[in-house]
Amino acid sequence: MAAPETPDPKTNTADPALNSQWLIKPGQSISVSMATEDIVCTNDLALAKKQREAYPDSPEASFIYAVALSRTSQVETALQEVRRARKLAEKDGGPAYFDQMIGSYEKMLTYYPEDNQVRYHLAWAYYMKAYLLAKYSGQAAGQNPKYAEWIAQAKKPADPSPASTTVASTTVASTTDAAKPESTEKVPVQAVASPSQTLGNLTQIRKDMSQVSPDAVPQVKRYYELALTKLDDLLARQPDDVWARVYRAHLQAESSGNIDQAIVEWQKVKEASPSNPAAYFFLGEGYLKKGNLKESLTNVSKAIALRAIGN
Repeated sequence: MAAPETPDPKTNTADPALNSQWLIKPGQSISVSMATEDIVCTNDLALAKKQREAYPDSPEASFIYAVALSRTSQVETALQEVRRARKLAEKDGGPAYFDQMIGSYEKMLTYYPEDNQVRYHLAWAYYMKAYLLAKYSGQAAGQNPKYAEWIAQAKKPADPSPASTTVASTTVASTTDAAKPESTEKVPVQAVASPSQTLGNLTQIRKDMSQVSPDAVPQVKRYYELALTKLDDLLARQPDDVWARVYRAHLQAESSGNIDQAIVEWQKVKEASPSNPAAYFFLGEGYLKKGNLKESLTNVSKAIALRAIGN
């Protein structure tokens, strides 16, 4: 997945007062700013990792790396990186920043509507907003003053239109699925976590989601639905996307509480892709929620074993 071409400053006549850069067709971006960053929306793990290393304080780079990691067996690392991206973003505008990020991905998708990379990242962006609305709506406003107005808006009746119309000030360009195949780089195997540690990482977001204020539930559900719709759109174009399938089932279970339906889907994914650890991780979480500790540990142990041999 080649990065978009960087415009030549000598030929760039864009208004310097504007500060974003957008992909207008595969592999080509136009500059509407003097932005210093050129961060690519990608599922390519190697590229995402390089961007994260090059821009260690960039929420975009961290978020993109987290989403790329979500398409590997490093499920816990992906969720940890999501939390890191959230913390960085909170230093860079807080709630307004998340609305801008969603706006940037929505805009990007209008430029190239068949780009499943953008669609997958947008689904994660919607999910992040649902998570944050749930997390902060259940806490005293005084503890999170930056989020007070945001949460107040969330508790109002939902606007039927999509999220935000603003766009992120930092550059996020996109590359296409057709431009280069998704990276086959193996994620370095980390110190092997115990099944209980792994399940603890997997259930952290679920614990935060339980804090949601009743008044904010409609908006939280709305962003879940937006995320699910984007994953449905992706799967309609690419039905064999294992990662989209497992995370779609995860989001559906988290938003509806129907864990049995998710377990059925994860079981289907496991049978279709028995060497992929992802379904085993989520089956482990699902069985834990149902109180079946034996099946939970069996599946998580299998996932860890598959990951240890490079899957």
